[in-house]
Amino acid sequence: MSRKTISIVLLLTVMVAFGGCTAKVKEEIQADMVEELPDSDPILITIAAVGDVMAHMPQVNGAWDPEREVYDFSPSFKEIAPYLQAADLTIANLETVLDDSRPYSGYPRFNSPSALAVALLDAGVDIVTTANNHALDQGESGLLNCLDHLDEIGIGHTGTFRNEAERQPLHIDVRGIGLACLAYTTTTNGLPVPKGKDYLVNIWDPDQAEADIRLARRQGADFVIVSIHFGPEYQRYPAQEQKQIARELVEIGADLILGCHPHVVQPWEEQIKPNGEQRVLIIYSLGNFLSNQYFPYTDRGVILKATLIQDPLTKMVSLDSYRLIPTKVLREQHHTIVVDDQPEFPKWPSADEM
Repeated sequence: MSRKTISIVLLLTVMVAFGGCTAKVKEEIQADMVEELPDSDPILITIAAVGDVMAHMPQVNGAWDPEREVYDFSPSFKEIAPYLQAADLTIANLETVLDDSRPYSGYPRFNSPSALAVALLDAGVDIVTTANNHALDQGESGLLNCLDHLDEIGIGHTGTFRNEAERQPLHIDVRGIGLACLAYTTTTNGLPVPKGKDYLVNIWDPDQAEADIRLARRQGADFVIVSIHFGPEYQRYPAQEQKQIARELVEIGADLILGCHPHVVQPWEEQIKPNGEQRVLIIYSLGNFLSNQYFPYTDRGVILKATLIQDPLTKMVSLDSYRLIPTKVLREQHHTIVVDDQPEFPKWPSADEM
């Protein structure tokens, strides 16, 4: 029993003995008791997430400013930046290598100016995930140079690593809430990870992911966000493989699952954790945030705006609410990203259609 509690008990005993107390004594008791109570206001934070950020050569060439002799991708983000900057934390999937030491290139082996990351940071992106099918487009050296550029620019990253020691969950503290970000990919487009250097790219493995989530919890994470690069391209509905991986992630403790790679928006759903209490939001594909792709629906994406809440008593952090903001790339206008005022979201098919 604390000294303060003992003093209150003694004072109450005196009150009983003398049949009452003064108003001043009552006020002092009430003030002491209020100090004992924890803060009753829950903490709310917002997370924004967008899908694939690509740089095809028409975008790279269009970003060149001949007067200043620099690449400037900021016009692509000028309209959409306020939506990203309003969140406490914003995450994007960087689906290109950034290596200024070699020629730039588009599909199928991407390499883009590091100025793209500068524009992302200025637009409000705090973290990029780099585990995707283009991570090894420029080999090991390109991957390492990309990480160096991201560090120099000051944007967080996870999914690819320089060495085994760096292969750790990415932790971010937002208003006292500990967030951890992990990223995995199911493919590198057939490009092999160098022998003995599996740490370079987080290839999807459920056992490794479970170990990573447990490590993140031990390191203080209250909420674990997992980005997963998976599924067939250009398909508007998740494949069975995607559903299976999502179920595995829910079972091993992921709190929010962000899908990328199909390049089109896919449906989203909630699942309940095995403990039967917390719900997990799964976005099977956030679509393309920025690209020059012209296949159907590849000029569309969504911004996830998720609100997390921390219970003031248990300190448990969970999903409170969310909404999705549709976006569109105006390819003929400097690839400017805007809010899509005529969205067409895919819906889950009915039982008869499945």
